[in-house]
Amino acid sequence: MSKHHNKRSEALASFEQAVTGLRNLASSGNAGDEVRVALADTLLQVAKETTLAVRFLPLRESTLFDERAAADRAVALCEEAFTLYEQVKRDHLERSNGIATALSAVVEYAAGTRGYVFTRDALSRATAEYDAIVHFLESDSNTQGDMLPALWNAADARLKYAENALELADFDAAKRSYGEMIGIYEKACGFADASQGDDLGGLLYDWGCSVTSFAQCMLKLDAQEDAMQAIDVAIEKLKSASSFSLGAIEPLNAIGDAYQTKAEIFMARGDDNSACESFKLAMSEGFERALRSNASNLDGNIGIGEASMDLGRLCLKHHDIDGSKSSFERAWASYQKAMANTEADPGGCEERFSVVYNAACAANRAGFVDASKELLSMLIICNGTTLEAINSDVDLQQ
Repeated sequence: MSKHHNKRSEALASFEQAVTGLRNLASSGNAGDEVRVALADTLLQVAKETTLAVRFLPLRESTLFDERAAADRAVALCEEAFTLYEQVKRDHLERSNGIATALSAVVEYAAGTRGYVFTRDALSRATAEYDAIVHFLESDSNTQGDMLPALWNAADARLKYAENALELADFDAAKRSYGEMIGIYEKACGFADASQGDDLGGLLYDWGCSVTSFAQCMLKLDAQEDAMQAIDVAIEKLKSASSFSLGAIEPLNAIGDAYQTKAEIFMARGDDNSACESFKLAMSEGFERALRSNASNLDGNIGIGEASMDLGRLCLKHHDIDGSKSSFERAWASYQKAMANTEADPGGCEERFSVVYNAACAANRAGFVDASKELLSMLIICNGTTLEAINSDVDLQQ
């Protein structure tokens, strides 16, 4: 067991102990809103720690089962928190915000177990609750200071709804929700004042990431011009976020992701030269800058690995053997660093399996065939891939 798994387990035990005490208070018959809210908040913390504890375990045969079991428990805890928030009578805003927060958490943990229709219903209710908060605050001039977080939450809910609609192939709903999201971010920016301590950098970061998601949606729909316009806006927002949040790594990695998306748009246009330049910008303007702040940063190393693999494939396409070899070797080195990071949250099974699979591809392309086979064998044991997928992947051919 890693030391980080042990820390997560200790945190989980502490929160569960608090839940036991609060449940005893709640069952006494005299529990008021304070106890309900405290119990609901703690249940959400238990849900979070339950999922994190499993993520920090090493990959093994039971990894997929362990994560699904943790997700099921987390969903049940969030649903209990939702029920408690619904019982709050004293504070309308606290009730609505709690309901929306619990439902958003349900969506996060249920994504791989309950299906997209279930999560859409939860997102619809969460969005309605956040909108109700905004409308209430707009009607009271004394609460204008709370508008920024309210609008921010409403925009984030629409991002989740749009991404869910994409999974359901409801493209009209996705585009509509993205459009509403962008309008809300524009409105929220009018309530942000960095001189008053508002997190303008964080707002711009989330705005930029959300518009990157919209650009990827447009690319999937083959709306290349819309995608290009959106990704340029995203890059602008993320660069502004980086300037407002000096020293923060997240905006830098997001800039890298945005330039990668821009490269994909160029590739869809058949413009390989511009795609190459965008992949290089993803590294120089984004991931490499993040790694200068923290050489072991997980997202930065994964980003370098992904961009280097794409560059290597483009080099092969244009018969640049030396360029492809250099790119594949860099990709393999970056994935090794990513897999060696035991401190950062590695994400769920799908993300962890993807990193290991892509590392195997990089290792094979770079000539480290035995290392590639070892990684793929581990994935097969974990049910993270299949022999059919391996045999059909050109990056894994000998």
